[in-house]
Amino acid sequence: DIYNSPNLPIMENHLVSSGSTRNGRRASYVSPTDPPRSSHPVGAGLTYPLWIEKSNWSGVDVFIGTHLKLANGELIVKLKSQTGNLLREIRVDLVNARDNDWLEIRFAPISHSENQTFYLEFTIEDPTKETLLSIYQAKPYQARSIYLVRRLIQKIGFRLKSNHLYCRTWYN
Repeated sequence: DIYNSPNLPIMENHLVSSGSTRNGRRASYVSPTDPPRSSHPVGAGLTYPLWIEKSNWSGVDVFIGTHLKLANGELIVKLKSQTGNLLREIRVDLVNARDNDWLEIRFAPISHSENQTFYLEFTIEDPTKETLLSIYQAKPYQARSIYLVRRLIQKIGFRLKSNHLYCRTWYN
């Protein structure tokens, strides 16, 4: 069970300084302290709100599942402001995506991101029919009946809004 996997890196320190630098500055990230509790397929699209606690936000790592299959295509991430303005569009080739692992998403830093809520819209472009990509969430599933209705709505082709994205946020 992935939610109790010994391979899942749980960070004891909330703020971690990485060894990498960007523009001469050391990057740091904020990591979740608990394991993920559920996942949801990207399907026709998923949108998550994400509150950012620091300035110079420059990336997010999302914990994904490929359901033991190879993922093909590109994950398209549209980063939007609270008012819906498109701030960044990031494309991540899924060729190296691994099941139950972090997927890195990096972008030019947003200098005044502190204490702001942003929206991340996830879609997949040019997937093969075998590609199934799920994004992990920090909270458990809703009631089974609600989950099934949401899956049906997504299969019809509507984008879903969800909460509690399980991710690490990166800062420069």
